[in-house]
Amino acid sequence: MSSLSIELVARLDACGVHWAARGIGRRAMCLQQGHVPGDWPQAFPDALAAMPRGRLRRLDRIAVWLGFPHAHYAVLPWQAFRHPTDCEALAQALFDEWFEGAGGERCVAVADAPYGAPRLAVACEAQLLDGLRELLHDDGLRMAQCLPLLEVALARFSARLLPDCAFALNEPQALTCIHRRDGQWSAVASLRSAPGTGIRQRLAAVEVLLGEAPPTTLVAATDAALAPADGDVRAGQWLGSMQPWAADGAPSGSAGAA
Repeated sequence: MSSLSIELVARLDACGVHWAARGIGRRAMCLQQGHVPGDWPQAFPDALAAMPRGRLRRLDRIAVWLGFPHAHYAVLPWQAFRHPTDCEALAQALFDEWFEGAGGERCVAVADAPYGAPRLAVACEAQLLDGLRELLHDDGLRMAQCLPLLEVALARFSARLLPDCAFALNEPQALTCIHRRDGQWSAVASLRSAPGTGIRQRLAAVEVLLGEAPPTTLVAATDAALAPADGDVRAGQWLGSMQPWAADGAPSGSAGAA
């Protein structure tokens, strides 16, 4: 890949690190992809070593997407918070209760929402984020953003969400499902699943966990191979894959930088 600079995406999930690269500029359609299996402390450095770099390495940039089990989600019911930090404190307390005894610190962020609306909160291990920053710094690669995969997916398919629906994000070894009621988030859950488990079985398990079944289920996946079978309406309406730059006709798309 002979380009002055390279744009990269790395997705971390239960299967390792998946990456994609393309040149930046008018002739930016040459694409390379790769996958390094294993836990992220070993897989991410190996993935960095395999990624192409531009002739002007200092201009290269990478977006990091955190899939399951690296990102955890909760829907916070609306409360009349006086300050944004109050909302983050509530989310921190909730995640601390969930992970009591698990050890390690977590970084928590809460998405903006209109006054009176529930908010989506996300937690990631601080050790993971610190480790990624250190590896990228040592490699001289600028991190343009680091986002939970669900946030990237919701941003990509926001125009197709319905006021009352379930949005399911299918990964090789997990399903994350967020419910929407009257245009507002109502519940969210992630479930680990054995590789090869059908989307219908995964959705049924999440519905039992959340205790509700919205009228329509919209499905996105990290790869088209994880899409519902053609004609299987009970497995949800297919939106598309989360391959990088899919909207450009090649495997960028994502939400704003972190």
